[in-house]
Amino acid sequence: MSDPLSAQRYSHLAMLFHWSIALFILFNLAVGFFMEDWQQPLKGRIIGLHISFGVSVAGLALLRLLWRFMRKPPAFSAGLKPWEVRLAHWAHGLLYVLMFALPLTGWVFISCHPPSPRSGLHVFNLFTVPALPHYQMLPEPRQTEVHDLFVEFHEIAAWALIGLLVLHIAGALKHQFVDGHQELQRMGIGRMR
Repeated sequence: MSDPLSAQRYSHLAMLFHWSIALFILFNLAVGFFMEDWQQPLKGRIIGLHISFGVSVAGLALLRLLWRFMRKPPAFSAGLKPWEVRLAHWAHGLLYVLMFALPLTGWVFISCHPPSPRSGLHVFNLFTVPALPHYQMLPEPRQTEVHDLFVEFHEIAAWALIGLLVLHIAGALKHQFVDGHQELQRMGIGRMR
């Protein structure tokens, strides 16, 4: 017989995906706006981590989506209003879009350099995602224009992600502390009552 309280919680694997992705995103947002101004060798190490975490976010988000299709998540709390459910669906959908858009835009602008032995996305020095050859072969000044355009897209997407994360966290806290739902417990923080 299944426990009705545990049926309200996300699975352990879904929680692992959620919190791993959250940590990688928070690190990348914390350093992403400042790392270009830092001195070497710290700058190179942080950029390497930024790239590795970005690729990891995309990979984990893909795995989380596959898991979500294979295993239905718990239903929303019964007391949510229809507009809150719609807003939650939209926010989650946009979060997924941005979890893929940020690594993809980064991949494009990193690819906007002439080919070299260091081309591509080096992920934790374990493997390399090759640079996109089309962007490597663009003539100057077109290559610089495309690079700068995708850097701008990357930054706009980062700001949009910050806004959605604030909305996501505010919603969870509102449901937990104002509405009295067990939102935090559903994602592994504390015990279900």
